[in-house]
Amino acid sequence: MSQRYYTCHQRGIFSIETNWYQSECGQEDATSIRPILQLLRDGYWRVPFISRDAGTSGELFHYIDKWINIDKQKDVSFPILYLGFHGSKQGEMWLETESGKQNMVNYEVLEDHLWDSCANKVVHFAGCSVVKDMDVKKFLKSTGAMAVSGYTEDVDCDAYAFEYLYLQYLQYFGQKNLTKNVVENVRDELKERYKKFYEYFGFRLHIA
Repeated sequence: MSQRYYTCHQRGIFSIETNWYQSECGQEDATSIRPILQLLRDGYWRVPFISRDAGTSGELFHYIDKWINIDKQKDVSFPILYLGFHGSKQGEMWLETESGKQNMVNYEVLEDHLWDSCANKVVHFAGCSVVKDMDVKKFLKSTGAMAVSGYTEDVDCDAYAFEYLYLQYLQYFGQKNLTKNVVENVRDELKERYKKFYEYFGFRLHIA
């Protein structure tokens, strides 16, 4: 690893997740990106994060609003939005509640809610196939986001290994702020170093 990698910028991650699976055998389902975020925070990178659970669309949009306004409230920036929800190639995100009921939010509804609110930010869809048929160009233009990432294939918990690498790489390169050039470097490095992962998961990193 070259010397340029050893600068850590602490670009914060705001994570919103569903209850991934119904509890079985009386045990609570603990599936979550949170251990990865804790590793990024407690290890060398010292990446700040905020993690919230959402079981309804109302809770999702409540926390989205918190993320939109967070830079006005905290000294640390959180330019990375992680959306951990079941997905489909129609650009749908499914929220599973503790009772097993499901709520669906289409990316276009999310786009309207994020209208012109994502300048210099990256939005990551962690669900299966969400960005496959998504009108990414329109989403980028409408929200003002710097980049959108996600998968065109169905993924399982093994994608967490790749997401650790991705979220870690977003801490590399450039100066303090997350910039378009930084994200371009992240995309190029991931494609070069982890090509099999990149292709197997159908990972896409679209830059405005």
